[in-house]
Amino acid sequence: MRSGRTDVISLIIPDLKNAYFAELADAVMTAASKRGKVVIIEQSGGSRTRELEILHGPRMRMVDGVLYSVLGLSQEDAGLIEIPTPMVLLGERIFHGPTDHVTMQNIEASQAATDHLLQRGRTKLLAFGAHRNEVIGSAGLRLEGYRRALQKAGLDYRDELAIDVQSWHRSDGAQAMRHVLESGLEFDGVVAFNDSIALGRCVSCRMLD
Repeated sequence: MRSGRTDVISLIIPDLKNAYFAELADAVMTAASKRGKVVIIEQSGGSRTRELEILHGPRMRMVDGVLYSVLGLSQEDAGLIEIPTPMVLLGERIFHGPTDHVTMQNIEASQAATDHLLQRGRTKLLAFGAHRNEVIGSAGLRLEGYRRALQKAGLDYRDELAIDVQSWHRSDGAQAMRHVLESGLEFDGVVAFNDSIALGRCVSCRMLD
């Protein structure tokens, strides 16, 4: 402790049951181990209150740095994430905050996936995993990419094809697809917003075969 370093990193994620975050945790722990570091995993459940408790809790004094996958906080909370411990934000909830930030090209990736299906003659594509009222966040950005691809192809956006899946777990994807199939909604392709709900969709489709 005399060096002022603990060789411990905190990884704050919403939910280890989500395959994406489980894989992220594995990758972080593997990389940290190679450098002689230890990782403490904190699950926030996507709760704003819980995320703030973790960020401003006593354990922050025990770590050298924080990797924080933000979900409960939003752009308006950017000032609340200023802490003495070095931190890197992950995800799409807060932009232009006081820390370094790693994200992915959500709009571009979703647009490319939608383009791929449109080029194969599909015109009634489900936007599977949408959060209609979300602007900043993975779902909102991926829905924007879907919209841009439709516009580029000269097709109108149809709100009924945007399928809400609030939690991106496989069981939620399966349930949402069951509702779609039972409703009789016509579609000829699916742009799934993450792998887990895509697998859930497959389960529901197989059950009806």
